[in-house]
Amino acid sequence: VTDGPYGFSLSGTMDAFLIRLDGDAYDTSFVAYLGGSGTETGWATSFDRDSGDLWVAGRTTSADFPGTGGSGTALTGANDIFLAKFNVDNTGAISAVNSRYYSNVGDGMVYIDMVVGTGGNVFVSGANTGIGFTSYIPAAPGGGVDGFLTKLDSSGVIQWERRVGSTAGDSMGKIDVDSAGNALVCGSFFVAGTQDTATAPAPVFHTTAGVYPEGRAMRNGDIFVVKLNPSGTAVFASLLGGS
Repeated sequence: VTDGPYGFSLSGTMDAFLIRLDGDAYDTSFVAYLGGSGTETGWATSFDRDSGDLWVAGRTTSADFPGTGGSGTALTGANDIFLAKFNVDNTGAISAVNSRYYSNVGDGMVYIDMVVGTGGNVFVSGANTGIGFTSYIPAAPGGGVDGFLTKLDSSGVIQWERRVGSTAGDSMGKIDVDSAGNALVCGSFFVAGTQDTATAPAPVFHTTAGVYPEGRAMRNGDIFVVKLNPSGTAVFASLLGGS
């Protein structure tokens, strides 16, 4: 460990870590631990190229995750998402800015992704039990495990939250943001065997009108693609897949 914004030693049973590698030779610019007294798993990193800030997202069981201040100060489940923000200067030195819990997602997280968009806004996606979400994309509530998409400002304050998925179980894939601030996220759904809408119970994913394939029968393992505008309103929701 070469840099220690939150200490130079392991804090719990397992910590996340950050490594920056520079140049073709992959020289180590910094190595740092990130964690509390519990267990941390790092999932995603993203740079704000305007400010030089580095965001890190992952999963934590620590009630004492370092640097949590302001909103999102307490662990509320057996495990929560953590979001941590660091500044990386021109010399490659790393310093802590702040961190927070994102606690509105229950304990069933199976995947986390993150990207920094225009204006320093941070977009976080994952899959969870859907606890606490009141806004759904598409309009109908989902199944036991759904995807979620959340937008936070550059200070880590939540702007909006959306639950994304079908009436079956869903897994979330990657997220990206275009230059206009629209968010695009993909994922897939799963049911027992090879069920589709020709059999009961029929899983439902509400596609928006005018997209391909409108009204398509939903099959196990299909991909869904959703686009939301900067305000969190659905632009389109579509299904992709074969037999």
